[in-house]
Amino acid sequence: MMDIFSRHQHSCFLYLSSILVDEYGGMESLQPGLMIMLETLAHGTFTVLTLENGPRDHPDTVDDLFRLAQRFVTRAPSAFFVHPVATALFECAMVCLSLDHQEANRSVTRFFTTIIEQLLSARKVNSSLSDTAGFRDQGVVAAEELVIVHGAKLIELCLNAAIFK
Repeated sequence: MMDIFSRHQHSCFLYLSSILVDEYGGMESLQPGLMIMLETLAHGTFTVLTLENGPRDHPDTVDDLFRLAQRFVTRAPSAFFVHPVATALFECAMVCLSLDHQEANRSVTRFFTTIIEQLLSARKVNSSLSDTAGFRDQGVVAAEELVIVHGAKLIELCLNAAIFK
């Protein structure tokens, strides 16, 4: 699928990949391969989305890319957040927040919402445990750092999109 996507960048391959992650993302033995798939697909997609008017001209790609990313956040959060592609996707999603396309915008905002929900869930688990092993997972630490580094800009962009759209 990755080979085909490199030649034909149709968003349906991103959607099919999101189904694979939904089905197999919870299996730790498959997560490294799924992360390679995500990295390959994301970087191929970034070339399309970084063109002038890329997100506006390819809203289905935005929709399917962030549906895929959101499924990684729910099915394989630790593997996702420790990988450098998580930061690239987070930054790309911030650019796509102002996209005036209902489905694409919904996928982008769900991606952010799911990240925050995962962090809140990790904190809840941590507060109910006597040790901090549940909360100090490398993926949780990486997700926290991502939100801390980009949180202020994310809030600014969300407010800007809500007020000026």
